[in-house]
Amino acid sequence: MQEYELKTYPISAPKTLEGMIELRMYELRLKQKDIAETLGVTPVKLSMILSGKQKPDIHFLKALYKKLNVPADFILEHI
Repeated sequence: MQEYELKTYPISAPKTLEGMIELRMYELRLKQKDIAETLGVTPVKLSMILSGKQKPDIHFLKALYKKLNVPADFILEHI
């Protein structure tokens, strides 16, 4: 079943940092407040970053790399 779904409904790779965070939220089955806690930021700050109203800081980017296993090259290409 999973093989069929992967062939029929492929999921394209995220093209933005926000998209990657949302993909990790989906993969880990976590809500936005849970991801915020994991990353050591407030839910408000995460919401502002996801909506593009605030740029991520170094602390946030390090947490993405270490805690959500977002590849460093992806982070560098999308900030």
